[in-house]
Amino acid sequence: MQVSCMWHSFCLPCNKIVVLINFKKWKETLKLYEKFRKYICVFDKYQKENKYQHFKIEENHNTIFKMQGALETQRKLRTSQIDLEQLYNILQELSEGFSIQEVAKIFDRDIRSIKSKIEIIANRRPLSLDKHNRYVCPKCLKRVMSVKTLNFAKLYEHLLGYSFSRLFFVSDAIKEKWKAYRKYWYSELNTYNKNRNKKNLVQKEVKKSVTYLVNSFKKISPDEFAPSPSTIYKIIKKYPYFLEFDHIIKKSKENMEHGSKNKPNLKH
Repeated sequence: MQVSCMWHSFCLPCNKIVVLINFKKWKETLKLYEKFRKYICVFDKYQKENKYQHFKIEENHNTIFKMQGALETQRKLRTSQIDLEQLYNILQELSEGFSIQEVAKIFDRDIRSIKSKIEIIANRRPLSLDKHNRYVCPKCLKRVMSVKTLNFAKLYEHLLGYSFSRLFFVSDAIKEKWKAYRKYWYSELNTYNKNRNKKNLVQKEVKKSVTYLVNSFKKISPDEFAPSPSTIYKIIKKYPYFLEFDHIIKKSKENMEHGSKNKPNLKH
């Protein structure tokens, strides 16, 4: 519809101006939509009081798919396992506003498995958003001030160490990855052997749990690869000569030697 205008001879037709204004609004709406897609609101459909959690994926999709390709060359995963690519697709559906129950049905996956994988890749410390990136979540209608970042490299490491094959000793990359932690492990072992018979209680070295050693290493070398306690148990059960464990407390030691299915109550 053509709109008459007293300035018609000096400017663009009014209908074109309206189109330009609408286009500008559309661009702003699209920009806002992309901003919402950047963050993921995860919620439970059947909880009486929904606990909404907000996340942001740290890596771009190209990096994630490259890690997926590298993983497929090194490990043969079971079809029941959620790999990097599928978890990325699951998170994309969650970003569209679906509940975790709805997404589990779409991908025919167990809800607990999805939650477990998200927990693996989520950084504990939330990322505070600056005032330009703070937003009102369209799903839970809450003003989001901080989000937790999701690091797919953590899932890559988790799946890589899930099961072990001959590649563990053949691959130079895997050897290099474990180099720092193995050095720390044997340093602790040597310290224990040297000081375990000391009469001075202050100097005497006591046995420690695997969990304690892993957490201590993370504090000393936060940028180095640190395996999970369960990964260490699996390695020592299969390759006891790779990591000697005389300096480990009895409960940890029994778990390594007998491969108990129940998670041990590790104390130090």
